[in-house]
Amino acid sequence: MLKRTIFMLTAVLLGGACNNAKSSKGGPIPSEGFQYDDTVRILSPIDGATVAGSFSLSYEAGDEVHSVTLESASGLVNDTPTGGAGSFAVGVLLDGHWDLELTGFDAEGETLKSHTISVRITAPADPWVTITSPLNGAETENPVVFAVDATEDIESVELFADDWSLGTFEPGQIFSYTFEGTGFARTIEAIGYANDAAIATDTIEITVQAAEEVAESDMNSIVWGIASGYPTDGTHTYYWPSDGDWAGTTQDIWYRDQLVAEGDPEGRSFCVGLTWEVYMLAFAQADEETDGDGTINGMSVSDLYTFRTDHYVRDLLGSGVVEAFENYGIGQEVTDWEDGQQGDFIQLWRNNSTGHSVLFESWERDTDGSIQGVNYWSTQNSTDGIGLSTEWFGTTEWDINPTYFFLARPWAPVDWLPW
Repeated sequence: MLKRTIFMLTAVLLGGACNNAKSSKGGPIPSEGFQYDDTVRILSPIDGATVAGSFSLSYEAGDEVHSVTLESASGLVNDTPTGGAGSFAVGVLLDGHWDLELTGFDAEGETLKSHTISVRITAPADPWVTITSPLNGAETENPVVFAVDATEDIESVELFADDWSLGTFEPGQIFSYTFEGTGFARTIEAIGYANDAAIATDTIEITVQAAEEVAESDMNSIVWGIASGYPTDGTHTYYWPSDGDWAGTTQDIWYRDQLVAEGDPEGRSFCVGLTWEVYMLAFAQADEETDGDGTINGMSVSDLYTFRTDHYVRDLLGSGVVEAFENYGIGQEVTDWEDGQQGDFIQLWRNNSTGHSVLFESWERDTDGSIQGVNYWSTQNSTDGIGLSTEWFGTTEWDINPTYFFLARPWAPVDWLPW
């Protein structure tokens, strides 16, 4: 049973939503913050980080957050905040993988939201190699995407599953492997090499399940056709407001003869608003072409607002559009990245827990044909609004975390399922 120690701290207002930084592969990276009044977010260390047994953890919290707790499997580390509001001095934890959960509470002590990261504790002076994705103890689907971080002296990493070598790759890259046997726990070991000598190791356990099949969809071509019709010359700039109830769309969106989202007078948008807008326009076109009943699988206007909230992501690191499509029987998750189809929807999260909602265009591959990054269409500062951009999977702060990369396939109306 987890011990709980409550730290009464001054809440920190969540800051700006947009950042521009550089990934480990270079180039500007757009960012969209996940911010609500009841949200907490761990800022550092980043998810998957390797740290010494004693370290500082910083966070931010929304206006409704009155107090926070930080928990691990061994209980909490320190009952006194340090470094000012928004940081903890985390006491010594034993070597190994640890989940750290930050939970926010309101003034009455009711639970609001939480944010969990995984860290690897190791001796500060030793070389190390750490499996950052998938998480220790995770249940994941074929093919499994591995990411491994390491100290600079490690030149290559070899992965083993139950003592069977899966392959060798460089730290910071991602590596995919399809397991023949599924449905049971496997021990995964990463060994880091320097000058052909093994100098560091890390071990996790995962359970691999068979991937769900996903069919191609006629809806994708409609989605991509609509997306391709938007100007990419800065006509529709990116804008993320600090507050308000604007839905982030460039134009008015109507559903069942009701205005459900007002377009920005200047034609601006933010990412989840734009991808939802594209879906709504694609639905309208498909409905007209198939002589439909004017509804998205029978949704009422109230249902549509719930659908939009799902799409906009309810929780930090949530699947967003996957949840929205599957809740209403209008699409499904694509778990095998090789099945990705132009016009699929993506909710991605980076290692620093910032997110982005985009449309899939194509993969970035290395010389061996292995997926290392994704080309997508969305709106972001780096493209002066709507345009194509590229991000990379990896282990640095601004790289995409493979564990929290969600690919969703929209179905044509003929394929919709009851909900």
